[in-house]
Amino acid sequence: MKIYYYSLFLISLLLSAIYGSMYRKRFNVLITLLFILIPPTTLGYALLYTSTHINEAIIAIKITYLGGCFLNLFMVYTIFDLSDIKIKKIYQILLLIISCFSFLSALTIGDSSIFYKSI
Repeated sequence: MKIYYYSLFLISLLLSAIYGSMYRKRFNVLITLLFILIPPTTLGYALLYTSTHINEAIIAIKITYLGGCFLNLFMVYTIFDLSDIKIKKIYQILLLIISCFSFLSALTIGDSSIFYKSI
């Protein structure tokens, strides 16, 4: 299983590097954000699987929540953009604020009981 997680990380890193080498200013910024966020998220899952101490697992969980909070949102925005579905800026900002709040609460894991009561 360890090979699986690290191979997924390497594949996502390779594909992001290929995308980065092909990057032009006309590319959709949301797709670029997806390519930026996927490698750290897959690395977080690999680190979580290989963690041996609780502190390592907490850091890995925090890294995975980066993708968990923002990847879905950016994917929805990308789908809306590619489908020519317009949503108001206020709703986009509101959803981004909710995702940021969710991620910031996830950063308290291990320090307070806001997100998890116990680990």
